[in-house]
Amino acid sequence: MNTGQLSNNKLLDMVFESTYYGIVIVDSQAKIQYISNKYCEFLNVERSTVIGEHVTNIIENTRLHLVVQIGKSEIADIHFLRGDFVIANRIPIIENKEIIGAIGTIMFRDLDDRNKMNSHIKEILTKRNFYKNERDVTNGVKYSLHNLIGNSQGIQQFSRRKLRRNYRFTTNY
Repeated sequence: MNTGQLSNNKLLDMVFESTYYGIVIVDSQAKIQYISNKYCEFLNVERSTVIGEHVTNIIENTRLHLVVQIGKSEIADIHFLRGDFVIANRIPIIENKEIIGAIGTIMFRDLDDRNKMNSHIKEILTKRNFYKNERDVTNGVKYSLHNLIGNSQGIQQFSRRKLRRNYRFTTNY
């Protein structure tokens, strides 16, 4: 292949379309600047109609706009999309210490792979919930931070750290 004859956009498009990923790139306003044909097929949308649209209007439950705001990557996140679970990566694009956009990917090769992955994720979540419930039943008694007695500086610091940690790891699944 003579890359001198290809425009940068055409070359990038060829690279993005040859991967097993659905790819979307947004600008600093979270407006879609690029979306791969595979992602468009998955979303059942026309590429030309989504370019320039805010990502939240096109991709349900997306967090890509938040990555643009906060600037923190989200790798291998479980994303519920179009009735299925997919593995999503969201990475800010930073230039000169400024967030200029973000790239989001979901992985699948074909419908069969996506269905297998979705079944696997559902199985993992079911097991997680089973063991969580089993732990609660087996332990019998549940205690929380609210059961701690005392107001020493150590207990207050511990409680604040634990609440911050729990807030960070809370999911909606």
